[in-house]
This record gives sequence, C-alpha cells and structure tokens, in this order.
Amino acid sequence: MVKNAYYYLLFILVFPTQSSADQYCRKPDFKIYDATAYKIKSSFLNAGIEPIKVLYVHSFWDDLNNKESLPDKNKVVRLARKLRPENRFVVIDIEHWELLENNKINFANLKKYKTIIGWMKQERPDLLFGYYATLPLRDYHRSLKDDHSPDKMQWFRQNSQLKELTEEVDMLFPSLYTVRDDPELWKRMAIANLKEATRIAEGKPVVAFLWPQFHQGNKKRSGQYLSESYWSLQLETVYSYADSIIIWGGWEDGPAEWDEDAEWWQATKSFLKKSNTKCETQSQ
Repeated sequence: MVKNAYYYLLFILVFPTQSSADQYCRKPDFKIYDATAYKIKSSFLNAGIEPIKVLYVHSFWDDLNNKESLPDKNKVVRLARKLRPENRFVVIDIEHWELLENNKINFANLKKYKTIIGWMKQERPDLLFGYYATLPLRDYHRSLKDDHSPDKMQWFRQNSQLKELTEEVDMLFPSLYTVRDDPELWKRMAIANLKEATRIAEGKPVVAFLWPQFHQGNKKRSGQYLSESYWSLQLETVYSYADSIIIWGGWEDGPAEWDEDAEWWQATKSFLKKSNTKCETQSQ
C-alpha cells in the first residue's frame, strides 16, 4: 500500500490532474513530449509539446567497443549531476544488453540495467528515470498471440521475471514503432504491449514512444512518413491505453528539415486541439 501510494504521488507530480470544477472531455493529464531531432521545432513549442531528455548510449561510454561492460561509475554520476531540474524525468536509451537470450531471462544483463539506473537515482533523487523499450520485453509477434496461447503466456511470465528492474525504474517507456503498413495489426500490437506495460508497472506511469515514419524493419517503406489517418489512429490508441506520448524521429543522416504541412503534423495538431476541448462543468 505504501509503495502504491508513493507512485501515485509521483504520477500526480509528473501528470497533474484538473480539479472537479474544471473537467475536460479528454484526459487533462495526457501530454505529448518531443524527443525529435528536427532542425526547427518552434511549432512543437507553440503547440505546447515539451522537450524530454533522452540519454543515448554514447553518453555513457567513451569507447563503444567496451559497452558490453558497465560504464565508468564516475562518468555516470557526472552525467546525472549535469541534468537540469526542469528535465523532471529522463529516458535512458541503452538497448544492446539483451534481456532475453535463448528464450530465457539474462539476469546478468538485468543487473547491469539496475546498476546504472541505481547510480543515477542515487545522484539525482529529484528526477524520475526509466529505460527506453526495455519493459515489457519488446516482442512484436508474441504480443499479437491470443492471451491464453502458450507463447503469449510465456511472454507474460518472462515480463514478470523482470520485476527487479521494474521496481527500480520510475516510469516505463515502451516503443510502438511502425513496421507494417497495416493499421489494425499495429493497433492490436500496441494495445497488447500497453496493457502488459500497465500490468507490470503496478501504478507507475507508462509513456509510449511513437515515430511518424516507418521503421527500417520495413525495407520497402523505411523512412516514409505515415498517412494522416494512420498517425491519428496511433495517437488515439496510445491516448486510450497509456499516460502520455513521446514523439521520436527527425533524423536523416543529420537533423531533418521541418515540414509544417506534413500529414502527421496536421494529425497531431488536430489531436491536441481535441484534447484541449473543455466540457461543461458538472456539479459534484
């Protein structure tokens, strides 16, 4: 009970709610955050989309050839010390330590993840930390199986085995990038992953990463932007099953040019407009 109350307070601090005297038609605490690399992002700021801090792998290791071992603790502590209070929460993007090998949890790698986030939280207890695309296990195919199928049940059990790490993070940041040009299939995958993230989070915020372009896993459409309808579906789906969204992208061998007329951006503005629509106040 004490632990659940603690994370409820964290949620309120990060995603403040509206009073009963000022109710919204949609979630008032749902936000979109910016983790893109576009050259000009004034449109994001003007729309109320706040930047979020992502610490990529090169921030932790001077020599990436040595990244299988833990980074130098002093370097990690200095990195944490430099974070600004306004960052509020921080995404750690370390993806090379596989948590699932030969269909079994790699507890040695799990310990590495715990160690790094432990160092950072000890230095900066004022901030909230989590790992990109680590919890739950990223598994496109098993997430699409029937809930009672052996493969899906195994995925559930393996995610539960990551409890040591789930208890260490403050937030979960599942990745829901688009591989297939099949909106309904994407929606099923996203809902399954967000439901599982919510289950293992036990009250901690779940904030999903979205990318308005096709993932390189789709060789024919890699890098192409999603249609307005496909992107709208993604925003609405995450809205229904998670606490907030982080938009990633804007990198094409360097920071990409901004396109104010892009379909995905028009869909984003429409979504934001709807999310700011107030309802009539209801007496309690």
